[in-house]
Amino acid sequence: IGTAEFNIHEERLSNELGILNIPSLCVISQGRVYHFNDQQISEASIKEFVRKSIPIKRFIQTLETYDDLLELLETSNQTNRVHALLITKQKIPTLKFVLPCLKYSTRIQCALLPSTVLNTNSLPSYFKQISKVSDTILLFKEDINKPDIIIKDNDFTSNNIHDIFQSNQILHLPIITSANVFNLVCQINSMKSCFLIIGNSNLFAQHQSSFLHLSKQLFQKHKSYIAYLDSSSTKQVEFNRILSSYYQTNEKKLLILAVRRWSDDTIEIQNLKIEFNEKSFNEFNIENILKLLIDNRWQNTKKYTLPSIINFDQRNENTFIKLIDQFENVWNYRIERNGILRYLQIHIHDFNESLLERYMKPGASNIIILLLIADTPDDQCVKDFKQEIRLIKDSRMVFSILYRRQQSSIWLNELSNNIENKQSIRFRSSTVLALYIRRKFFVSYWPIDNDDDNNNSNSNEIVGESSSKLTFSNWIDLLFDGNFRDPINITKWPIKFS
Repeated sequence: IGTAEFNIHEERLSNELGILNIPSLCVISQGRVYHFNDQQISEASIKEFVRKSIPIKRFIQTLETYDDLLELLETSNQTNRVHALLITKQKIPTLKFVLPCLKYSTRIQCALLPSTVLNTNSLPSYFKQISKVSDTILLFKEDINKPDIIIKDNDFTSNNIHDIFQSNQILHLPIITSANVFNLVCQINSMKSCFLIIGNSNLFAQHQSSFLHLSKQLFQKHKSYIAYLDSSSTKQVEFNRILSSYYQTNEKKLLILAVRRWSDDTIEIQNLKIEFNEKSFNEFNIENILKLLIDNRWQNTKKYTLPSIINFDQRNENTFIKLIDQFENVWNYRIERNGILRYLQIHIHDFNESLLERYMKPGASNIIILLLIADTPDDQCVKDFKQEIRLIKDSRMVFSILYRRQQSSIWLNELSNNIENKQSIRFRSSTVLALYIRRKFFVSYWPIDNDDDNNNSNSNEIVGESSSKLTFSNWIDLLFDGNFRDPINITKWPIKFS
């Protein structure tokens, strides 16, 4: 994850991200912006926010059985992608796996398999070395019966997973289906040779297993890639312009060309004169010829401008998924990145035991819980409360509502019993309390009645003036300035709600 800071006075960036108040924390993922709305900033809450901001289900498929895994792996020839499988007992995959999956999603298809599948009988032998407790990643290429790489135990670190994904983005024998694949096979500004198989697609399919063995040997010994490029009219037709001098599309043969990439748009081609049809294929001779070329200088080469490469990887994406993505992009732009709309949205927390314990913990944020006491969600005071707090944008304040008829009045009775001077008070509906959790006192907007006989004057509004002629907004300003009117000290905060 890349991180950056910027000043809110950089108006262009602030407007683009939809930021109006500070401090603000947001995640930019897949071109979409997500804002952190939690009042408490902690490592755990930020991690959870980042996790929720990532479209995990969009990029990581959840499998249920070993047959599901086989079905996924068998698509390698169609998708031209490597498969990464996380075996875990967790329902949500770790970010160590999610982040590299997202970064290399164009080349690596990630999936999640519950560790309970390991209890299934008749699994392949490589599953025996996989733990049912700790996370394990399996990386598959062309061989669906055996993973090329297993990442587990001490090797299961963020840096190691990232490095392995980065160096294993393509199959042993990839097909040039996009500029992304071509850039990985034939690297820019590299003296290292790469090799292209061109010619009849049916003939390539016939000899693909032999080429696969050849490609593994070539990379293992010389760190060079070999890939197939189909220059027919329905594939990478732009290459016909430079390949026509070596091969005609109507010929039923294959040949191998050596390529070096001197710059972003310039390639150098060496004709190895390795040609064969369905009857003439000698893997040993081909490997020796390629080795000679790698170890010696090139001769009689030609330089060409790199043709444009059609992106078939993007074309092969599911149409329904692309439509959903377009809708979500528009929604994110108009709603999540609209600072004014977000500014008007106020999050009201459930008032319960977990909320209080969260801010009672040592090291918790020193916040004020603004609590409205109401009878039901339909009360007019609830609507007034929500309207008033829209004008309050401060990370020091958390908003909540206690519904007496739904949640009972046990907590309020406990609060009354914990008041230091032992005075007996009752809280009427529409009362707003400012709870100072760390400092163990609260302040009421409306005057609190000590006499039970005076509790009949129940107002159903919070807007307007209290008996002290103080408007609600002015009262909030006093709270932020530290000017408290009639603070009520308590011995401890009750956590009993039922």
